[in-house]
Amino acid sequence: MPDPPSSSHAPPRPGGSDPSAHGPSVRAAGLVAGCTLLSRVLGLVREILAARIFGLGWIWDAFAMAFQIPNLFRRLFGEGALSAAFVPVFAEHLQTGREAESRRLMGGVLGVLAAGLGAVAAFGIAASVLLPGVLAGRLDPENARWFDLFFSLLAILLPFLPLICVVAILTAILNVHKHFTMPALAAAVLNVVWVAAFLVLPHYLHGDEALVRGLCWAIVLGGVLELLIQIPPLVSRRVRIEWNLDWRQPGMRQVGRLMGPTVFGLAVVQFNLLLDSVIAQACVPGDGAVSALYYANRLLQFPLALIGTAMGTVAFPFFADHAARKDEPGLAREVTRSLGLVLAIGLPATVGLAVLAEPICALLFQGDRFTPADSTRAGTALLYYASGVWAFCGLQIVTRAFYALQDTATPMRVGMWTVGLNLALNLTLVAWMREAGIALGTTITAAVNLFLLVRLLRRRMPSWRLGPMRVGLAGMVAASWAMGATCWFYMSVVTPAVARQWPALSPDGVTGRALAALAPIALGAAVYFLCGAMLGVRELQEFWRGVRGGGTKEE
Repeated sequence: MPDPPSSSHAPPRPGGSDPSAHGPSVRAAGLVAGCTLLSRVLGLVREILAARIFGLGWIWDAFAMAFQIPNLFRRLFGEGALSAAFVPVFAEHLQTGREAESRRLMGGVLGVLAAGLGAVAAFGIAASVLLPGVLAGRLDPENARWFDLFFSLLAILLPFLPLICVVAILTAILNVHKHFTMPALAAAVLNVVWVAAFLVLPHYLHGDEALVRGLCWAIVLGGVLELLIQIPPLVSRRVRIEWNLDWRQPGMRQVGRLMGPTVFGLAVVQFNLLLDSVIAQACVPGDGAVSALYYANRLLQFPLALIGTAMGTVAFPFFADHAARKDEPGLAREVTRSLGLVLAIGLPATVGLAVLAEPICALLFQGDRFTPADSTRAGTALLYYASGVWAFCGLQIVTRAFYALQDTATPMRVGMWTVGLNLALNLTLVAWMREAGIALGTTITAAVNLFLLVRLLRRRMPSWRLGPMRVGLAGMVAASWAMGATCWFYMSVVTPAVARQWPALSPDGVTGRALAALAPIALGAAVYFLCGAMLGVRELQEFWRGVRGGGTKEE
């Protein structure tokens, strides 16, 4: 990478060129998306294996609930509040040449995080060991069996909590230094371990309960490996971290002030997500509601990670650079550009995934212990989740704009209000729609959240104008509807006709399911990009320039 140009009003930032010159690179976002794609493909393989081994049953319900606990803390203290508060402060330290203070800040954040979450994990393990004895005799045998397995899995998984949160801060440090490759590969390492566990453990462990416990131990090992692979890029960039527990240093106090409202807001949001699973477990008769939401949500995360998270990860350090320079027009310009790019891919992903939800679930999961009825059940939940892909992706950009401005209170207040809306919708809709009502409530809440934050960000940045996006947005919507109509026609007309003419290609078989899902995806994508080109959607043109190798480079 060439040396960054100097500036008369600020020192060059480490690891990249002047952000005002290039902004968040489509190429860099593509690199992150490529690494994320690898991770998601491996994650998809792991979910396929899980569905074939466990199906929609009480054992996977217990695992999904237990795994949600360390993930809650990861989103809260790793990728959520702490990372959002840390990145702008750390970027500001580097922009103003305070190298010694930045080293102390990194060490303080990592030291306090590791110590605090290590204590939380130890307390949780002790509680998980003691609670089954307290509950013994107070539950019917079926519920007692579920709780015993849940607590035993939670005790194994809790060491993963501090590991993955420390990894998240190390990846944030590397991202501020404009290195995205190894952080983006971290999740792929974890998924490799998952897949290996599913392939190897059944030969040595017998019974579903023993197998799911072995999987939990493999996840903890994956967390250790995720941590280890972040060390070489940190060493190669001579990033020196002075580990300490000094929470009184100025940088830590600044991070704490920014983090406080966000922790409170995200804690409510993450608790609400956990409550969704509790509602599904308690209010939907029979087994499998939590598992159906789990599999549907994993497929939702595929486009969200490739589109929203990839672009948001790349854009956030550039947003923070513009904010540190007090360059509001530059920040507004990059927010518009980033938001346009995620919507250009997020809108067709919304339509395509919603229309083809059930065929996709049947292709990926159906077989062995995952029945056609399970495919319908998971597909219905995915339909309602997928309807909000555009909103989930847009939130990744808009919330990071607030965080770059060191305004964590506004997203927190909006999040608290929408959490109440989400809870009310879930409790209302689950009675009529079972677990699919929970997915619909989540999607409606995300859309409301995005609209409110966009409105408030326009007030926060008067120079931000949405006018330049409107023409492109109209083209994206029109092209997405054309794509959706194409997919629906293929699914409703072509697939049954093919099955009648060639019974071997019926969706009852693997080949037929693959044709029923993949053919309309390919045809729909072609229709979308063709219509987008005919309508002159500028964001799609920029996307293709980035794919062909345009934009700034990232190592």
